[in-house]
Order: sequence, then structure tokens, then C-alpha cells
Amino acid sequence: MDLAISAVAILIDTKHGQRFFHAFGKSGCVQTAWSLAGAKLFLKDDNERIEKATQRLEKKNKTFKLHHVFMNQMPIIEDEL
Repeated sequence: MDLAISAVAILIDTKHGQRFFHAFGKSGCVQTAWSLAGAKLFLKDDNERIEKATQRLEKKNKTFKLHHVFMNQMPIIEDEL
């Protein structure tokens, strides 16, 4: 099984600066996050879902950029106590 080592996040321009796309709310409003921890991550090859989200953002006249997120495959090694 291949591990996903990269993803795509959407950065939205707001009046308060750039925010990460999180989701669409129940009423269709755009929910954003201040940090990558709250961002919706799309698998880099999942073009259908990325396209669906970006089209919906375009309909709401949002300006945005796709941001590539990479994971380092090296494990974190804890120091021995």
C-alpha cells in the first residue's frame, strides 16, 4: 500500500488575510481555518473533489490558491531517556 505523502489545501484570500479552506457550512457559507491543522486536505490526485470545491468557491466570488502540502517520510526519533 502506498502512503499518501502529499496533499492539497486551498488558501482563500479574506479581508483579514489568507485563511485555509475548512468546509462549506449548512447554509453554504465558507468556513475557514487560521492554520493548516484546521484545513481540509485533499489527496493530490483527487481532482474531482478539488474541482468541486474550487468551482463552488468561484461561484461565491472567492479568490484562492491551491497549496501543496508535503509530509516528510522520516519518522520522528525520540531521544532515549
